[in-house]
Amino acid sequence: MVLMGLFGNLFKSKEKQKVVVLGLNGSSAAALSNIIYEYPDVQIDVYTADETKPFVTAVPAYMHKVKDEFSDADIRFVTATNIQQLSESIHIHNHTLFGGLDTNSKRVTIQNLDDETEELVTYDKLLYALPAVVSLPDIPGIFSRRILPYQNAADFLQIETDLKRLENSGRAFKGLNIAIFGQGYDTAELAVRAKNGGANVTYIAARNNGKFANNENIFRQKMLGRLEEFGVKVIFEQDIRKFEEDGLKVKVNFENGEQVVVDYVFALSTPVPDTKLLRNVIDLGKSDEIIVNEYLETSQADVLASGSSTGIGFAISRTFEYLPMQKKAIRQGAVAGLNMFKRTAVTAGTQSSSGVNVFGMSFYRTGMSVDVAENFDMSADSVTITDQYRPEYMKTNETITITLVYDRHDRIILGAQLMSMIDIAQSVNTLTIAIQNRMTIDELSFVDMLFQPNFDRPFNYLNLAAQAAVAKEASVFNN
Repeated sequence: MVLMGLFGNLFKSKEKQKVVVLGLNGSSAAALSNIIYEYPDVQIDVYTADETKPFVTAVPAYMHKVKDEFSDADIRFVTATNIQQLSESIHIHNHTLFGGLDTNSKRVTIQNLDDETEELVTYDKLLYALPAVVSLPDIPGIFSRRILPYQNAADFLQIETDLKRLENSGRAFKGLNIAIFGQGYDTAELAVRAKNGGANVTYIAARNNGKFANNENIFRQKMLGRLEEFGVKVIFEQDIRKFEEDGLKVKVNFENGEQVVVDYVFALSTPVPDTKLLRNVIDLGKSDEIIVNEYLETSQADVLASGSSTGIGFAISRTFEYLPMQKKAIRQGAVAGLNMFKRTAVTAGTQSSSGVNVFGMSFYRTGMSVDVAENFDMSADSVTITDQYRPEYMKTNETITITLVYDRHDRIILGAQLMSMIDIAQSVNTLTIAIQNRMTIDELSFVDMLFQPNFDRPFNYLNLAAQAAVAKEASVFNN
């Protein structure tokens, strides 16, 4: 009996551990890459509904063609075939749906779409990476076939493919009248792309879509003005009453009686976590997002989660929020893959940083605006400065406008927004690190930074913004 037990344990130790991954997308692809690297001996079964739908993992998909720096052919797509080629240990099961989870027996119900059968699949570790589902605003007529939804910049190429098919044309936007309904950086990006493609574009920043809530007014107005300057019609803060499909046209009717007639409408959709089947199984947040810790572990042992159905820690408020961003989904997947069998890496949360280039002018944001901070019951204030990025005696120069948001009680930096005609993305990354480490305006005022006239002033504009905040608080205190 003892020998049988020893032999049993010996054979058991040679069995491959089994990882089940639900969903095939950018987040799970990042996880799979790290699982194979860290744990090469595991067996991995991936279940996905669509074997043909590619997803984007490279930066160019999030840009329009600025100065022809890249072409769409440069964009890297990943498909089930690419993932399968990572390792012989990966087995992809196409045309399958998730049907339920039993964490006590460690079994997943999988529905086969080809023969409508179900099977119970066991796992040692499970990664839930099913993406959020699409929800459109509750506006009559929005489900017209000439209204194409988008959720983020990764959907832009799909929109162009759909337009080419519907118009039977090699040029997606050429000569079309397009209305783009939504707000925020992604919507501005799509407006630029459509305009550059030859479309007549109407940008509808309606009140019944609140994506601009995290933009200070000066930046919002400048962005909308930039769009208008390059021929985009802007309709701001007018609610849409209904959409009407009229033959090959769509009528967009507003509450104030105005009407716009276009060929197509691109409508910004809201992501909703795909977690209905997880209720009462694992802990979910206030938006039904999956609650995870810094290791991407859920409330149930051996179940990890990543992607757009999963929440994340918001570094400024120290709260858990639902912030479905592509970059967050990929980073979560990478960390979950590393932590599949042991705690190797942690997520640092997010500052929700973003940026967009609108006809040559760049806009950036990180952290909170004053309005958002006040929603978290913070005593927030801000300062705005405009300055040249390098000394006045340089023959060429550009201005930078920055709004710095801070907490008046503890003087911690809460957020910032910037705009300029030059690339200042690394300044946003610097502020993101400052927010992550809870730096104060006093510390940022005189923190040491590079000085060389080709690149910078003796005091960097970030120093100057913080110094302006310190001066503002001193003035308030003295008065």
